Amino acid sequence: EPGREAFLLAATRLINELGYRGASVQKIASELNVTKGSFYHHLDAKDDLVIACYQRSFDTIADAQSRGEAEGGSYWHKLSSTVATLLDVQFAERGPLLRTTALSGLPVGVRNAMVDRSNGIARRYAGMMMDGIGEGSIRAVDALIAAQALMALQNAAFDMRKWASTMPRERAVAMYASTLMFGLFDDQVAKA
Repeated sequence: EPGREAFLLAATRLINELGYRGASVQKIASELNVTKGSFYHHLDAKDDLVIACYQRSFDTIADAQSRGEAEGGSYWHKLSSTVATLLDVQFAERGPLLRTTALSGLPVGVRNAMVDRSNGIARRYAGMMMDGIGEGSIRAVDALIAAQALMALQNAAFDMRKWASTMPRERAVAMYASTLMFGLFDDQVAKA
């Protein structure tokens, strides 16, 4: 029988594809070839599942940020490394991050807690950007706005999985990251 992590990965994929209401417990259990009872052995209710999926996603992002910050080099390199790591997660079959669209199905108090954690992650990105601006490796921008934009584009990367599957993953990550970091009309990666 699959463990808790398998349930979280299957649920994340289905919720991202079908939405909170479309990803029923039955569909999640069916994806793993187990009974609904097996699902309830791991989690008490669907809201608990969504919360656990968000926690897994937030922990994945925070871990990537920590690893990026621990790398040597400039803050531009640290930020770029973090973004590349998370895009690789989004494009991989092993498990994407849960999209923010799932928030709408959660009770208000829980939703607010998830938004608060997401904002904390965005502020951490903003801190990396401000450090990079201070050292001269990142152009001066409004780091709080740029961090929220980065979070949104990282979130949307799930929708680009089919496109990403048409090329080597490293190239897909580089092309999508280039759009994130340099804008829509940058073609540095395409020329390479």
